[in-house]
Amino acid sequence: MTRRAEPVTGQCDPTPLQVRYFKAFAPTRYWHGSCFALCGMTTRCVLVVDDDRLTRESLGEAIRSFGCGADLADCGTVALGILSGHPHDLIISDVDMPDISGFELLERLHQRSITTPCVLMSARADRRLDVAASQAGAVTLLPKPVQLGPFTQLMNRLLDLN
Repeated sequence: MTRRAEPVTGQCDPTPLQVRYFKAFAPTRYWHGSCFALCGMTTRCVLVVDDDRLTRESLGEAIRSFGCGADLADCGTVALGILSGHPHDLIISDVDMPDISGFELLERLHQRSITTPCVLMSARADRRLDVAASQAGAVTLLPKPVQLGPFTQLMNRLLDLN
């Protein structure tokens, strides 16, 4: 799902009046987290789901450095809530999380007819888990810690950023 957005150079906190205006008069424009982005630049939005704060925030920063928007969720339940609010172009999820696993998240997405491509990642990535991820409908399985080079190539391939 392509959205219109402006590159964000810093964080901002919209006033309640700005939020009401945005939701009422600019629903097709892109509002990401606590930052308003209201211009004509096209961007992609990626949802990162990981209970590990450092991994989640690092991937979010990397995704933003590619010119994409990044929503961050610390568990699968929060991710499902975010996805019910607006569509994303890509989901990147950890396999092992405390509330629901990445596999269960994929299953719930399929039940809700959400067809967003999903990449799973795991510290215990091996051939068997890779096959299971593929059978569950994931695009691929990334080993953790995620290496920036392969991650950049994957983002370019899946989101056509070139």
